[in-house]
Amino acid sequence: MPNTRPTPQKISELVEEWRQKLIDLTLSLVKFRTETYVGVSLKGRPIPEGQLKSLNYLSSLFETLGLSVQTWETKVGYRCLVGVWKGSGGGRSLLFNGHMDTVPLGGVSAWTVNPW
Repeated sequence: MPNTRPTPQKISELVEEWRQKLIDLTLSLVKFRTETYVGVSLKGRPIPEGQLKSLNYLSSLFETLGLSVQTWETKVGYRCLVGVWKGSGGGRSLLFNGHMDTVPLGGVSAWTVNPW
């Protein structure tokens, strides 16, 4: 069976190839206003606009990349998103986990640049 593990050189090449795409993705994501307030339930209320835009953006990106997409609502009304790439064969799985929300912004007057 051939060795399918990428070499450090191949990993470096892929990082360089994807560098600008990853920077652009990060810049797009931080523009969404996705503040979450601890202890505040969204149950029965519409999802906040920034969180919905972020969810839709990532859902679309995942689908473009060929992932199957699932979303669900937590007990207190927050939305979760999962993208799955099905593998082939009995190999190991890899999971990336993250979140789309941020802490509250605070007073915009305290910022030297408007973050939005």
